Amino acid sequence: MNPLKKPQFLLRVIFGFVVGVIFLFFTTRDINLNIFINSIADLSFNFILPSIGFVVLSLFTSAYRWKTLFTEHPPSILRLFVVENTGVGINSLAPIRILAEPIQFAYLTVRDGYKQSQVLASLILVRMVDLAITLITIVFGLLLSPPPHELKDFIWTTSLILALFLMVITYISLTINRWEYFKKYPLIIEYGTVWRDLFRQASRLFKVLLITNIKWLLLGVSGWLIAKDLGLAIHYWQLYVIILIITTIASIVPGLPSGLGPFEFASIVFLGLHGIERESALVFALAAHLIYFLPPIIIAGINIAISGSPFPIWDRLTKFSFLDRVFNTTKRN
Repeated sequence: MNPLKKPQFLLRVIFGFVVGVIFLFFTTRDINLNIFINSIADLSFNFILPSIGFVVLSLFTSAYRWKTLFTEHPPSILRLFVVENTGVGINSLAPIRILAEPIQFAYLTVRDGYKQSQVLASLILVRMVDLAITLITIVFGLLLSPPPHELKDFIWTTSLILALFLMVITYISLTINRWEYFKKYPLIIEYGTVWRDLFRQASRLFKVLLITNIKWLLLGVSGWLIAKDLGLAIHYWQLYVIILIITTIASIVPGLPSGLGPFEFASIVFLGLHGIERESALVFALAAHLIYFLPPIIIAGINIAISGSPFPIWDRLTKFSFLDRVFNTTKRN
């Protein structure tokens, strides 16, 4: 049975749609339309274009970070940039946000022929490092600027759950190649070995953590430029922590495609803690949402139009196959 036709899939789509609409309702119900429109009019390309530039720079930094996690024969930064953002772009438009990693995995293994264990380990490590840096930053931010009592329990509980998830995944990944049951699965054994080899290289892990920080700092600068354009009275470091919080919420809370709903609601709540009025906060959220998610969607569209899907069986749908070499590396043995 096609998994896209299973009742569970349809229920998750409907549930995400309903949750997203509910979040949008509570986000917009007390908005003064005149103030909202005036806030939109305050946006200018003098800040928006540099903001987009910092997002793209952050995406390239993310691709470079991914390359450092390959222990042998890494793909080029350009290839990883295209593959990573194709997965993110398609995932942003999907009703259920679980497609990014499978698409990225398929491009590098099915089309490019890279080792499955290498790609799988690097993909999971990327997500775990992102989660680790996000949690550390959020914790320090909350210690320096404690949230109100009604949000404190929710934020700390969520952070604790995510921290436990991070530790469990890390422990399993580092020890799974020793588990007797999985010794009959070569891919699992190789995956665990890649993780252990990477954790033995302290300098490489430190480099990955440093690059991840730079990636998020660049994204923070992009958001700060939007805030400056709107005249929001908030410091960079405060906004940086808020951006990490709202992007994390948008990625884990069900909602409309690209996290529409939870992203905007969280922006209004956390910017409101710093005295930002709802209308300005909503304009910031919508602008940041568009600037953060649109580049990967555009990259995904271009990549699929030029080089096709990650599965060779669909290559007949490729319209511009003569440009395929721009986006694809030579298939490896």
